[in-house]
Amino acid sequence: MSIMNLAKEHTLDPEPDNLDHAKGNGTITLVEYGDYQCDHCLAAFYEVEKLFEDPSLDFTFVFRHFPMRNQHPMSQLAAETAEAAGSQGKYWQMHELLFKNQKDFSYGEETILAHELNLDMAAFENDIKTHRFADKVQEDFESGIHSGVNGTPTFFINGFRYNGEKSFQVIKETLLQL
Repeated sequence: MSIMNLAKEHTLDPEPDNLDHAKGNGTITLVEYGDYQCDHCLAAFYEVEKLFEDPSLDFTFVFRHFPMRNQHPMSQLAAETAEAAGSQGKYWQMHELLFKNQKDFSYGEETILAHELNLDMAAFENDIKTHRFADKVQEDFESGIHSGVNGTPTFFINGFRYNGEKSFQVIKETLLQL
């Protein structure tokens, strides 16, 4: 069964805390290491959103940055853009916009998305210009490496790496078994 796909040798370190962006308030924690420029992460974004539509699932979702800079040169900027929006209370709104605008994201697009969310533009532009959140993004990335992440998306369920099919029906069944 899919519960067997939780790898005991790869555990999440650190566990989610108040520095993470969390959505939901469930007893099960689903953590994704993702890259805003990754096509597979885009597909995962829509599937995670579907999971939230199921009232039988009691989970909290955490997204951690794992920018694959060599493959996706805009991934670092996208991650910092999400964090800058998060500093103004709009992380999840920017998270959604970054995925929905993945194909069009280029230098300057972060400002357009920030305007769309009515962010304080002076603060946002300063955060981007000074790379205020580069350390946070790097900490997420390093925690992923430490936890055995080697590609995106990578999921952890209640602290254990999920090594099963990337089918979200199987992930959903795993969540329901816990």
